[in-house]
Amino acid sequence: MDAFADWVYKRRYWIVITVLVLAAISGYIVSTHLKLSYDIMKTIPKDEPAVKAMNILKQDKDMADILTAITPSVSDPVDVKGYIERTKALPDVKDVNWIGDFYDVYQPTEVWSGDEKDMFWKDGYLQTQITLSASVPYGDTVKMSKIIDKIKKSMPPGTGFSSTYVMAIEMQERYQGDIIKYVLWGVLFVLVFLLVTFPSMLIPFVIILSMLLGVLINVSLLSLIKDQVYYLTVTIIVVLQIAVTLDYSLFLYGVYREQRLKKGKDIEHSVITAIKNSFQSILVSMLTTFFGFFALTFGTLTMFKDMGWFLMSGVMISFILTLTFLPATLAILDRLILFLRHPAIEIDPPMGLGRWLVKSATVLVLVFVIIAGSAFYFYHETKMNFDVATFMPNDLPSVQAQRLADDVFGISSKGILLLPKDKATREVFKEFEEIPGVKKVDHYLTALPEGTPKELVPDKLKKQFDGKKYTVAYVEFQEDLLKNSAPVYAVMDKAKQYGGYLTGEQVLNVVLMEKALSDYKKISLIAMGLIFLTVVFGFRSLLIGAALVILIESAIWLNIALFGGKVAFSTPIILGAVQLGATIDYAAYITSRYLHYLRETGDHEEAGANTLHYGFHSIFTSAGTMFLMNLPLAIMSDVPITKETAYALSQGAIVSMIMVGLFAIPLLKFITKVKKGGVYHEA
Repeated sequence: MDAFADWVYKRRYWIVITVLVLAAISGYIVSTHLKLSYDIMKTIPKDEPAVKAMNILKQDKDMADILTAITPSVSDPVDVKGYIERTKALPDVKDVNWIGDFYDVYQPTEVWSGDEKDMFWKDGYLQTQITLSASVPYGDTVKMSKIIDKIKKSMPPGTGFSSTYVMAIEMQERYQGDIIKYVLWGVLFVLVFLLVTFPSMLIPFVIILSMLLGVLINVSLLSLIKDQVYYLTVTIIVVLQIAVTLDYSLFLYGVYREQRLKKGKDIEHSVITAIKNSFQSILVSMLTTFFGFFALTFGTLTMFKDMGWFLMSGVMISFILTLTFLPATLAILDRLILFLRHPAIEIDPPMGLGRWLVKSATVLVLVFVIIAGSAFYFYHETKMNFDVATFMPNDLPSVQAQRLADDVFGISSKGILLLPKDKATREVFKEFEEIPGVKKVDHYLTALPEGTPKELVPDKLKKQFDGKKYTVAYVEFQEDLLKNSAPVYAVMDKAKQYGGYLTGEQVLNVVLMEKALSDYKKISLIAMGLIFLTVVFGFRSLLIGAALVILIESAIWLNIALFGGKVAFSTPIILGAVQLGATIDYAAYITSRYLHYLRETGDHEEAGANTLHYGFHSIFTSAGTMFLMNLPLAIMSDVPITKETAYALSQGAIVSMIMVGLFAIPLLKFITKVKKGGVYHEA
């Protein structure tokens, strides 16, 4: 380390210039290459059968997104026939399904019979399904927005439109650029916080600059590697990379401050010593966070996988910059740093409080067990929300249209069944209708009288269902698919037997739900296992490893329980890896301080007093940064899934800080014993 630290000091100007040039290049790459997706369904892996089926629909039947249009105040469907014909004539529209496909709209509506009437026209509302052509430029949001605007103008005034893709376009049009706004507000909050708690006017700016440069370089890598990234993934990466890597700067600055400001050493000695003496602490902190994020890469949904990989790369980049750019900048700005000193507010709990924690250890451990047990119970009682529409702002036109359609026509539970044309027979479709949970299968073979030869089916009707190799049928289920997904997988299994597929917007929502539930269990267990092993290796104690992981896991359970019964599916998955990986440092830092003072004093009460008095300020600063970086997003965003995630991370930092501050020392008192020559762990 001596040679490396010496190299950093001697090459300080070269390092700073190189990093700034790299950051400028990164800024250009981000501005020209970063493409965000607002469609959560695109986070499902491309090799998933339901996703493959959507691609088959595009290629085989020239079918793409299906828009649901709902028109109010329709007293007679014949009044909108002209609008429907005009919409059908648009070049980017493949087909329009409406009530006129089932009834002669010029006949009196009183003579109409069948379920189709209530499916398409009810209580004065007309529902229309508009299928877009597969040739539309889905990757170009501007062109797609113009296409949808043309469709809106071709339909009756007051018509609302909804689909996952329409929601995604509206989200992008409204929120493009908001990530930068939230990050800048978060940085401003953190900067003010650091200015108050640091004894220098300049140091907070240097630390923030170092973290922002790391984020910029990381996001540029993401922009080059990924064609498109889910917007929530990028938001979390940017906010968390800043929030969790502040600790590295605190460790290095702490040694620099001790050497330069308190002991009066020269700048070269102070910078080199800061790099050498803080390296191990920074490395351990980086590894615990790294492994927490690594667990996310085991997810199947790309939003978690991408989040994991690029949080890991962000941590590594910030780790490198903390050991190079930050000390190099401190060396260059040394005189200015010394000149711009001011009194700082330090949160140092009284010695008596630390002694009280040790004296009351038995009671506090019992309190911890009660809190942890209660939190565990309510955590597992909390339900996950998978309804994509509820993740969007209530005032989005597409969300309002979707809710109106659900209220009037009921929540649609349908899927698109693709079967090879040579396998599709009336008998085969009957097999699907006999599956428990399936209400009916709509296809021309099921609509015509039994025994009608295919040759007698009108070509116009065949064209609505048949593609080049596949035919399309519409499966209607008896229940809300998010409440009972078993029939979906039963139909998928049956379709697979005939070389077919089941897909559709609601089917993809079910796949998203099942993948998320699988990711949740897997990511949480892997994160706990990896961090447990890291802590055990660091402290060489199984008991300490178990105690610290349980302590932070309890904070996660409590954090989720505080939401009161229902959270977005992504929240517990992100917290299971991120809150554990980011805040285990609080517990590890308190533990290392406690063991240090226990060796030094040989007394638990003195160790507790010194640990809380001298150590709490660091975890307060770290938790405060995590809280403040997420706070603008939690307050200002009106996107429910984004707001909830940020709120959970902010709240999680405070909950972890309180849990560690109250219960880490009492737990350590029970699992460590003093022996001559050092500390004996009971593990």
